[in-house]
Amino acid sequence: MPLSTYEKRASSNLRRYLLPLFVPFLILSSPSVPASNGPEYGSPTDRIIYISNVDGKSDIWSMRYDGSDKRKVKPLNIGNNYYWPSVSPDGKRILSTGFDSQTFIRVYDRETQEEIRYRGPNFSSQQAWFPNSQDFVFISTRDGGKQQIYKMGPFGAERLVTSDGWDTSPAISPNGRWLAFVRKGVEAATGDVYVGGSDGRRIRQVTKSGDYYGATWSDDGHVLTSEIAGKGNICVVEVDVITGKKKSITTPESGCKIDINPIGKNGEIVFTRVDGYDKQIFMKDERGRLFKLTSRGDNEEVTMANK
Repeated sequence: MPLSTYEKRASSNLRRYLLPLFVPFLILSSPSVPASNGPEYGSPTDRIIYISNVDGKSDIWSMRYDGSDKRKVKPLNIGNNYYWPSVSPDGKRILSTGFDSQTFIRVYDRETQEEIRYRGPNFSSQQAWFPNSQDFVFISTRDGGKQQIYKMGPFGAERLVTSDGWDTSPAISPNGRWLAFVRKGVEAATGDVYVGGSDGRRIRQVTKSGDYYGATWSDDGHVLTSEIAGKGNICVVEVDVITGKKKSITTPESGCKIDINPIGKNGEIVFTRVDGYDKQIFMKDERGRLFKLTSRGDNEEVTMANK
């Protein structure tokens, strides 16, 4: 039987006055809400993976979405520094770039704690996974000095994209169908966002100003990148890969200094900001609230893990 206007108004008033009385009990009983006043997050098992030198050497660390429970992923070998971590979609492996006498790509198995190292004749880095958690893309100068994009598959490495420029920051879309990256001049610090098929075909330019640095995909199919803004600021923007239109995530008016390495998940944007003399990790949630997640050492090159 449909409610009358009076009944609807009475029901609305009950919700308005009674709900605030129950909210504290709901918050206290909910296991998915952190006890601190930090940001909310989706799954309690979701973690942010990042590079930190808080103990004097660059290693891979992880923390929860609210910045708590910071821990080193694994004590790594003395003399090796690791950069550009990327967690496989199944959460079992971490890609990173290592440096000793030669640059190499390292695959670390989080369950067995074993690692595989891929060593090329020239610089190889900035790797990112395909959704199958087996293949990955990376950049290398192995075929002639310019940074180009390669794919590592079951039969070894193959060149994925060929260009006259330097291609950086390759990223595979969550559905595995698309590739995004930044193409720049040989001596340029920034370039433009390009998008194409994950097979390296149908590559097209999305932005035109040449002011972009880095590229990752958000859950909703947009590209997150950093853009040089006025007065030397570098801000996080979201780019529509169809129209090329951009949406500012951080702006000079909101305190943007140098915001780089953005990643997006569950409507939240995590990025690195130069804060004083060091790089720290910040999160901007769906409601536009900004949270500082780290405070000591240099912390950067963030990624996210589902497990």
